[in-house]
Amino acid sequence: MNQLQEEGLVVAVEGDRARVRIARSSGCGSCASREVCNPLGSAPGEMEVEVANLLDARPGQRVVLAIEERQVLKGALWFYCLPLVTFFAAYGLAARAGLGEGESILAALAGLAAGAGIVYLRFRTKAAAEAYRPRMVRVV
Repeated sequence: MNQLQEEGLVVAVEGDRARVRIARSSGCGSCASREVCNPLGSAPGEMEVEVANLLDARPGQRVVLAIEERQVLKGALWFYCLPLVTFFAAYGLAARAGLGEGESILAALAGLAAGAGIVYLRFRTKAAAEAYRPRMVRVV
């Protein structure tokens, strides 16, 4: 089971959650969302992520965050691929049903919205979303 690990700095603790600032890794360079990915309004070249503070880390401490590669891939499939699949499936079904170009485009947009809705429903609970967040694994 391969894990992606990054070291970061705890910048804030709120209850049982911690905000950790990490430098964007080399993996960010190949990500299609690198230009728009700016979690919690962090500075360019850095990102802040919110994680469960399982190790009672305090602001100023360095910690290691980890997430399984498999979870990253599954998350990407849910968030990016499913809405695209429903978009193209709706367009294809509308075109096959003999609808015009305008109606097919509207059907495709409805498919995109349906895919986004499915993703929202799948991740609306904290427990479901938490499975796709990094975990704090050690204080450095």
